[in-house]
Amino acid sequence: MRILIVDDEPPLRDSLRSLLETYGHEVIEASDIVSARDIIAGQTSIELVLLDLFFQNSPDGLILLEELSSRPGTPPVIVTSGMSEVSHAIKALKLGARDYLVKPLDPYELRQRLAFFEQDQSTLKVPTSFDPDSDCIRFDHGRCLVCKSPPMKRLLRRIHSIIGQEFPVLLQGETGVGKGLLARLMHFFSIRQTQPFVAVNCSAIPAELAETELFGHEKGAFTGAQGKRVGLLQQANGGTLFLDEIGELPLEIQSKLLTALEERQIRPVGANNTVGVDVRLLAATNRDLAAEVEAGRFRADLYYRISTITLTLPPLRERSEDIQPLAEMIVGELRHTFHREYITIPQETIGALKTYDWPGNVRELRNILVRAMTETTGLELRLDTIPKYTPTDKSIPSADTAEDKTLVIEKILPLEEVERRYVQAALNRLGGNKLATAKALGISRGTLRRKLCEGDDQ
Repeated sequence: MRILIVDDEPPLRDSLRSLLETYGHEVIEASDIVSARDIIAGQTSIELVLLDLFFQNSPDGLILLEELSSRPGTPPVIVTSGMSEVSHAIKALKLGARDYLVKPLDPYELRQRLAFFEQDQSTLKVPTSFDPDSDCIRFDHGRCLVCKSPPMKRLLRRIHSIIGQEFPVLLQGETGVGKGLLARLMHFFSIRQTQPFVAVNCSAIPAELAETELFGHEKGAFTGAQGKRVGLLQQANGGTLFLDEIGELPLEIQSKLLTALEERQIRPVGANNTVGVDVRLLAATNRDLAAEVEAGRFRADLYYRISTITLTLPPLRERSEDIQPLAEMIVGELRHTFHREYITIPQETIGALKTYDWPGNVRELRNILVRAMTETTGLELRLDTIPKYTPTDKSIPSADTAEDKTLVIEKILPLEEVERRYVQAALNRLGGNKLATAKALGISRGTLRRKLCEGDDQ
């Protein structure tokens, strides 16, 4: 939406502008009531006004609110104020305000309120295509795919060529590169954009519950089935089903999934009749599924079915041009979460972030920036506030234990062995807690066990 901010405090306007632009909105600013009147009179496409209630050197916002409410065709107004008195809110609402938010604005609450305006007034212009040469593709209420680097540009051009097709797509890439975000983007720009998008992480489904999660069950189908459950394929009917970490599905469920995709129908557990389903399948994995097929851990027929089109997301270490816009976007969101509206990232810190290899990719970048925000006391994110960063070591996190120090490469090792040592070092640092280690590395417990065992088989 095109949103007008009317506030006489420049830092707050800047902060709010940054947040709204992160969410994908176009922002216009006014520092007083007079300039706000001029903008509204000359900009017929203003779709929402965020109006401060009290001003220091001009009539308060209630005057403008009353003027707008009395004229037909003017944009709706959300009043913002540093005062939480009920009387002020009641007065503003009586004068025609659509909502009342107390400063400092909570970013998630604001985003939710804006979503209602987008839906109720049909002001969100849903794009049917995107510019493959853009540095940032905004979609779906503020989500953004940063694609400034050459590898992401190449990926985006390929997506642009297939975006209107209905074939299954397999998204490959390391943990944390953004496969889930890319799946949402592909759904958003597809012909199914108005239908459901259902996402599930297959590694999070217990093996014994995988069938009922995917296909549903009838009441009384098994002990504990006290009611009917609609499975994920049926929930996604007409839309897109995104199966993340599809390589974690048990073999017997892989067979049933293949049948469902080919026949376009499912039979819930305990049901006598089949149910028709029409879904577009997107799947993702951080494993080499071709190697998994060779090893007998993944069905070849399902692999061929889901990999009609295969897209590989480059790791963050291969897209250094994206690090600065990603970091600035993340910090822009965190400013409001932590109520640190004035904090910035100096170029020295950006340079440091670009020297790190990011084994956890974008997810690790976000986690490190969150931790840095909690530790920073000044107005800038400095090097000493960024965990794991060591200026003398470009690619390897700092090590405290003897096992960690084996990560310093003294000879060329197979990639699988380097990865196994890294995982083992993380496990040692976390006292052998596999659940905590898997969570810290952003992988499932099954993937953790497999990576630890790979080294033992060599």
